[in-house]
Amino acid sequence: MPAPWYGSRPAWRIHLESAARKEFGRQLRATEGPHALEYRVALDVFGPNDLVEATVVFYAEPSYDTYGLLAQDYPRVWAQRGLPSKHRMPMDDALCMYYPDDPPAERWTSEKGLLDLLDLVVDHLGYEAHWRATGGHDGGGIWLGAEAEHGIADDAA
Repeated sequence: MPAPWYGSRPAWRIHLESAARKEFGRQLRATEGPHALEYRVALDVFGPNDLVEATVVFYAEPSYDTYGLLAQDYPRVWAQRGLPSKHRMPMDDALCMYYPDDPPAERWTSEKGLLDLLDLVVDHLGYEAHWRATGGHDGGGIWLGAEAEHGIADDAA
């Protein structure tokens, strides 16, 4: 019998969710499937009257490249799909919030917990809104957060 995947292990989920559950309570909705764990929550990005629904999905075996990271450290996150952004995944419009080659201290890892990831989502969406308001792709929009080049460095380079 194969070992259960990380998302179905209670100890992993309790650690991941604990701070987020304290912050969001029942508003944080989890759906567990045999190979995926999905969280949905409305986030206060622009004020309490304009909450933004965010979806975080952890996959047992992601169909996308995790660039050598553990699957639990590279979930997919979606919010405000279809809006222009300079930091979205081209395949599926997921948010691109950190550079996989950065050391763990400079990117999100599951041991930091779901609340920490949701805080990154709020920041990212705020940066996107500011970037669009200052011109976006057409007018040299200003991104307020730290940025890394897109693409992964080639070891042979």
